[in-house]
Amino acid sequence: MVQWLRITTSRLANSKVTLASTKSLYPACQVHRFSRTLSCKRSQHTHVQGAETRSKAFHARRHLLSSAAFAASAIVIWYLRQTTPDLLADVNTTQRPSGQQEPKQVTQIRGLKSAVQARTRDWRSLFATMNSSHADLINSLRQTERLTDKTAQTMLQVDRKYFLDPDNLEVLHHAYQDHPVPIGYGETISAPHMHAEALRLLEDHCPPGASVLDVGSGSGYLTGCFGIMVGDDGQVLGVEKHKELAHRSIQSLQQAVPDLMKKGTIKIMPGNVLGKVLGEYGPFDAIHVGAAAASMPQNLIQKLKPGGRMVIPVGEQNAMQVLKLVDKDEQGKVQQRDLMGVAYVPLTEPGMDPFVGKDEE
Repeated sequence: MVQWLRITTSRLANSKVTLASTKSLYPACQVHRFSRTLSCKRSQHTHVQGAETRSKAFHARRHLLSSAAFAASAIVIWYLRQTTPDLLADVNTTQRPSGQQEPKQVTQIRGLKSAVQARTRDWRSLFATMNSSHADLINSLRQTERLTDKTAQTMLQVDRKYFLDPDNLEVLHHAYQDHPVPIGYGETISAPHMHAEALRLLEDHCPPGASVLDVGSGSGYLTGCFGIMVGDDGQVLGVEKHKELAHRSIQSLQQAVPDLMKKGTIKIMPGNVLGKVLGEYGPFDAIHVGAAAASMPQNLIQKLKPGGRMVIPVGEQNAMQVLKLVDKDEQGKVQQRDLMGVAYVPLTEPGMDPFVGKDEE
């Protein structure tokens, strides 16, 4: 039994695939609300995404093995509670005397119990995100302390359901779940917690009347949120390299924030910001980039007003990407700060995207 505990504890503690990571496995793997089992689905993406889908399915299978170890460990804890309650009491309450080594069996059970408790928190976090409405989604984000009051009020006014692919009925029931969802053309609408993070980082630079640039605006969801923040007197420019997706996002915004669209607060423009599409637009108080640049784009830094801020992921595709915070002070001095590791679609150079014709950039 002790040997089995040692092996199980080691595997569980060293498992690299956590329950929280399954949020990013869609569409290769989806979590069923009632059965609470994982099932791999055949990808409906194009052959360009085939390799990525197979990789996600592989990680899903690894996660199933890890979850089995979790379940077995939980059973062992239950068994020990029934048969050796005094030992578990020692694990919870006994202080190790100074200079003395803890009994090996107690150390092993302590490690096992800690790993089980950590994995249980992952389960609770995962199923807490099974939301049935937009309000439920925002409330679940509040519980994770990812939202400020201003960001929460902004996101509540922009319903995520309008920004999914209306032709893909299979994804519509994922509108209120905290994970990315494919929207076509090799792009996704980001997970709501990443939208919340971007809004939180930029909210002080998006007061009423401010100007905002949303690069890789995609579905248009975050563009709509910026429009709510800056109000009628502000200006939000969303730039999306896929013309069809840009046109679809305009329709989505007309449903979600019709008043802002009628007043011209929000404008969506097809094109590539690494080309010449920005022209005379700008400078901007805030810039959000929704795709990972291979290196820091200097033309975007130039479009940032003194006192402005940019949030941008930087890094090659399928490599380490870092979300960076770029601040320009009143004298024009630029400072950069790394925030966290992320995974975004690439911010491609003009002519490098297979979904975009050269005449469109």
